[in-house]
Amino acid sequence: MPRSSNLISTVSSEGVPNVAPYALCTCVSINPPVMSLTVSKKPEGKKDTENNIDETKEFAVNIVTDNCIESSMVAGAEFPHNVSEFEKVGFTQKASSVIKAPLVAQCPINIECKLLSRTPLTNKEGSETAIIYNAEIVKIHANNSIYNNSTTQFDYEKFGLVSKLGGPQYARISSIINIVSE
Repeated sequence: MPRSSNLISTVSSEGVPNVAPYALCTCVSINPPVMSLTVSKKPEGKKDTENNIDETKEFAVNIVTDNCIESSMVAGAEFPHNVSEFEKVGFTQKASSVIKAPLVAQCPINIECKLLSRTPLTNKEGSETAIIYNAEIVKIHANNSIYNNSTTQFDYEKFGLVSKLGGPQYARISSIINIVSE
């Protein structure tokens, strides 16, 4: 199923920044503004993203474009808990405005979020398989190269959006269809 490609950045309670790719993340409400993120469980325990959100109650959604898709996949590799993927992958940290977690400077849109709810999902056998985090959007950053502050419009032709298709497959969103109802 096609879905958005995002990097989720968090910071541990010890101050170690983390960034990892997640496709199950979307805006689920405009008023109030709410993002939903699903973090699947690892068989051997919790992911750093889950640990960090549980500890700090915040995260950032960084929208992946075609200029950083390969690096975002490298960020999904297993690194020790005390190692920052920012350094290992080469992402540039950008200071956030409201939360402590850094933003990914290579991503043209960064969304700062504060946790509202945590919902565990279980399979038919009763094992916890994923966590759904719903979080209030507290700040959105948009790069001026793709967003016009005067018109409050995105230039989607310049955006370079990609969609996760499944496994290692992604698609570039290279044309926009504008449907106007009469």
